[in-house]
Amino acid sequence: MTGDLPTVSIVTVNFNGYKYTEKCLEALEALSYPSVEIIVVDNGSTESADWSTLQARFPNVNFLYSRANLGFAGGNNLGLDKATGEFVWLLNNDTEPEPGSLSMLVETISSDSSIGMVSSLLLYFEPRGLVQYAGATDLNPITMRNRSLGYREDMQPDFKKVYPTSYIHGASVLVRSEAIERVGRMHDFFFLYYEEYDWCFRFRQAGYKIFYDGRAIVYHKESAVTVPDSPLKTYYLLRNRLLFIRLNYKGMTKFLAVLFTSCVAAPKAILVNLLKGKFQNVRAVFRGLIWNLKHPRTGQL
Repeated sequence: MTGDLPTVSIVTVNFNGYKYTEKCLEALEALSYPSVEIIVVDNGSTESADWSTLQARFPNVNFLYSRANLGFAGGNNLGLDKATGEFVWLLNNDTEPEPGSLSMLVETISSDSSIGMVSSLLLYFEPRGLVQYAGATDLNPITMRNRSLGYREDMQPDFKKVYPTSYIHGASVLVRSEAIERVGRMHDFFFLYYEEYDWCFRFRQAGYKIFYDGRAIVYHKESAVTVPDSPLKTYYLLRNRLLFIRLNYKGMTKFLAVLFTSCVAAPKAILVNLLKGKFQNVRAVFRGLIWNLKHPRTGQL
């Protein structure tokens, strides 16, 4: 610890993104918050990368290596195994935080012991200043739709404020370690997509608040241009949407949400992809539905 400042464990996961990770570590070196430990998880990368050079350049960084790709949740959970800080900052490796961003996040989460998570303002790296995330609305329990505030909008004064939100963005979120011990980690069986929604839902069910801090600015190198859905993305979005419903909803809400996804959302996705000639995506929708039929007991995942 530095003085009375709580230690923050910064966990970033790399998958075939060595150059991104290098730039992220350079940005972390410039943080104004001094009490940190940095953990880099290489999540089964297949690219050729000179990790020994990076380790020599950043000797205070703890590098962990997984032989297999554990997914977003699994990679972060591996980092959490080594985290010792009072707070943990999960930060995508394709981000570059402003120097004062972590100080702002720590200030907000420390202001109220019931705050379990704080997410930062995410701006696209290119075009510079375009908003990706400034908080999020709640999920509609039937359609499973919500909205990321500020998405693809120009920066507005309101986005620089601090306020409660329903869901974090996993590219940059500060989490209270004590809350993780109580609520549990992200479920790695999601692998991709919905693990953040599930985690936030469980945090709120446990009584924790989720906040957004627009003073904490992080630039994200994810493209602002819409990327066509791949079969992998199509599969996990549909599979995990149903899985999230089955894990977290009950009674009539659960019935209606499953019905809507299975009988409205899935057929629509099939039709749209058929019309576009994306037959691999059509197959992915069916695979997502079939997976849920083959795994009826969520307690055994």
